[in-house]
Amino acid sequence: MVDDVLQSLGLATINQMTTTRVKNIFKRISSAVTPPGKGRLQWTWPQACPMELLMNYWQTEEMENKITVHAGCLYPPWHNIVKTSCGERRLAVIVAAWLSDYWMYNLCMELKVKWTADFRSKFGCAEATASGLAPLTKKRASSEEKESGKSPKKKRGTGPPHATTTDKRQSPAARKAAAAATATGEDGSAVGAKGSASATGGADDSLRSTGSSRPLSHVLRDAEGCTLRGLAASTDVSSVEMESSSIENAFVDEEERQAATRAGRFQSLLLPYEIVVECMKYYSTNLDASTSATSDAILKVSSRSIPRTTLTREAVMDMLSVHTFNKDVAMLKQSFEWLGDLAGSLEFFPEGLGPIFSPTASVAAIAGDVLEWLSNSRIGDDAWRFFAEEFGANGAEAGDNAYGGQTVNIREVASACQTSWLTSAMINACMVKQRVAARSVGGYTLLIEQVASVLRIRGKEVAPEAAQTAATEVAAEVGACRWLGMVVNLCNSHWVSAVVNVVGREVVVYDSLPGTRDAEMALAIERILILCSAVARKQVALPGENCGRNQGWTVTRCEGPTQPDGHSCGVYAVAHVACALGGFALSSTRPRADLLRLALLHHVLSRGRHYASARLAWRGASAPPPGGAVAVV
Repeated sequence: MVDDVLQSLGLATINQMTTTRVKNIFKRISSAVTPPGKGRLQWTWPQACPMELLMNYWQTEEMENKITVHAGCLYPPWHNIVKTSCGERRLAVIVAAWLSDYWMYNLCMELKVKWTADFRSKFGCAEATASGLAPLTKKRASSEEKESGKSPKKKRGTGPPHATTTDKRQSPAARKAAAAATATGEDGSAVGAKGSASATGGADDSLRSTGSSRPLSHVLRDAEGCTLRGLAASTDVSSVEMESSSIENAFVDEEERQAATRAGRFQSLLLPYEIVVECMKYYSTNLDASTSATSDAILKVSSRSIPRTTLTREAVMDMLSVHTFNKDVAMLKQSFEWLGDLAGSLEFFPEGLGPIFSPTASVAAIAGDVLEWLSNSRIGDDAWRFFAEEFGANGAEAGDNAYGGQTVNIREVASACQTSWLTSAMINACMVKQRVAARSVGGYTLLIEQVASVLRIRGKEVAPEAAQTAATEVAAEVGACRWLGMVVNLCNSHWVSAVVNVVGREVVVYDSLPGTRDAEMALAIERILILCSAVARKQVALPGENCGRNQGWTVTRCEGPTQPDGHSCGVYAVAHVACALGGFALSSTRPRADLLRLALLHHVLSRGRHYASARLAWRGASAPPPGGAVAVV
């Protein structure tokens, strides 16, 4: 081990690791962690030295004898934690360099050896690297010097430790050229202020790490104006592999902060997602007028696989956005593949399920429409946003007031085109449409948040008293309806549905995967009955309403189709509500999950395009007088 490290550094013996150079290595690390004059308030030595290095003993060989090295030797000499000799301390530095890229990096900088990301591959290699610094040694005078009468002089070696006779007799000009080449190699290393790595870790290092030399900001800029088809054809940015990583909230001066900010604009290094999330914990998510760029933390990330890297808030945010970009690229590839397979189908949708789930067009035509609409959209566009057409120019405001500004973006629709659960936004869009369509038959549908207010909020069960209060508030919004439909979330992992006949006091519950969450289903039915009773009591107080004051509630389990997978529960739950309120029997057919999903996505996108056209048609128009609104068809 010792011989391998020395050989990779171009050192012939361990004696070339002098006391001065060992101390300089500690000074270099100390100045990188805490700048001179800034105190030692924001760091501890384990931040620069992994704990596995500080809490072990090693046995290493020097010549033929075994020597035990205390890990405390890696603390700076001036700390006096352990009393050790120079021999033990230099052996500890070599062991640390063998185990940690951070120590090997600083050792290379002190010995003027060019650092590369694959430096460890030189361990045990017969081809040694030339060290820019070599010890002062006494040499016997050569035969030429003896003949010329010159006295031997102390010389500072610049070549490899085992120089040949030809090398020793090179002309001064040749030796000067060799020294210049060594200096060029030294400048090629990516080092920031005070011996720390630059904000990008060096262009060459980031190129090897990410597989691309493109700055992350350029990747995000290009993705922002790209259509979904272009994103699906993009190549994701690979992240580096990190071992024994540590994150330090470093104290930096204004000059270093500005340098890190400038370098962050060309950041091409992508850290793993878990490390980026840990870095985000150092930054506040609430940005206000009191927050300034000078108060943000400057992070220094160390690892065995990459040099010390300096990060700003902008650099960390870019990394987080690039990870989202990678997920979008992978998701779109799967979604377009799913749509492409259906676009080549020769099948038709099942009959008897209403206009949403039984369109007259073929499966291939519907899939082609969805594929075209998504291909020409951008990831941040709105796919569906309700517009109350009966209010004319005030339709957008009226829709926001009535339904809380429910919006579905293109990313959610695209992610639903594969093996994934429907999101709350997608289900709410369907519930809003059903609420509008069922007005003529006295139907009403609840949003996901309204149902959750009586069951669970953020995973915590709502107390019975709070559920009763929430049910009363929901009943006031429901008003005089005859039918009530809802989709219920169980434990944030499964969707079920319920359709209530308020007049007949009957609750029909449908679970496309029965028997999996019986305890949570029982709790959900209990809370649904609380909600139904509140609606019935509210309607009894209304004039002309007769909801059977003394009639009890009957709960019936609907025998509908069973989902064939673990992610289509939301599709079947929405289909049950839509078919029940529309007078269609879902249980009479056994529709395929992918066809139900495709029909639902087509419906959301087509209605979203219709609302967008209505919004555009009324844009700039003055609000009509009361009763004079014209609906846009």
